[in-house]
Amino acid sequence: MVGVSEAPGTATVSQEPAWNYERFDTEFTINLTVTDAEDIQGWEANITFDPTVLEVVNASEGEFLKSMFPTFYSYLAPEDAGYIYIASSYYYVMPQGFGVNGNGILANITFQVITTEGNTSLHYKEAETVLWYNNGTALDQQPRNLNDGFVQVRIPGDANGDRTVDIFDIGKISSHWYPGPPIGPLGYDEEADINLDGNVDIFDIGICSAHWGETV
Repeated sequence: MVGVSEAPGTATVSQEPAWNYERFDTEFTINLTVTDAEDIQGWEANITFDPTVLEVVNASEGEFLKSMFPTFYSYLAPEDAGYIYIASSYYYVMPQGFGVNGNGILANITFQVITTEGNTSLHYKEAETVLWYNNGTALDQQPRNLNDGFVQVRIPGDANGDRTVDIFDIGKISSHWYPGPPIGPLGYDEEADINLDGNVDIFDIGICSAHWGETV
């Protein structure tokens, strides 16, 4: 017979990268990660965010749990609801010791930025973010820390992404001036096209001027 096992240590659920600086209308992907997991046979997470800043594009399962056995995986991200609920487990409860240990990626979540200004946390709801292990008699929850993430929308006018609107942004816009004349020596670059109208021109300079000196 299998006895009740010693309680596992504390795992950590977080994201990589922990802090994102993104511009309007771009997509980016975070890795939902776990460290110091012990004998995990299933997991779930509910991540909340500001639905006026982000929307979920897709969420695919990482290799952590399915590296041992096939999994049942699903996610739910209703439009404008401001959360994504995501979960994976084995099809059956496996005997103690058949779970996954260590560190890995639980899921890859792709968001799209839907506003030109703003920020939001990526908050893990305490009661609905769970790592399941077999304690010898039933599934139980491994203790875990939850590290929220954060997304900052890039300041309008920050062409080079250094988190400040200054002379270097003017320089980048000038170098990528398009269509001209004169055409910038480096040609069109979407990062320099602040208003995303297909041109790098005086209107982008104007946005820089309006936000001059702003910083994150």
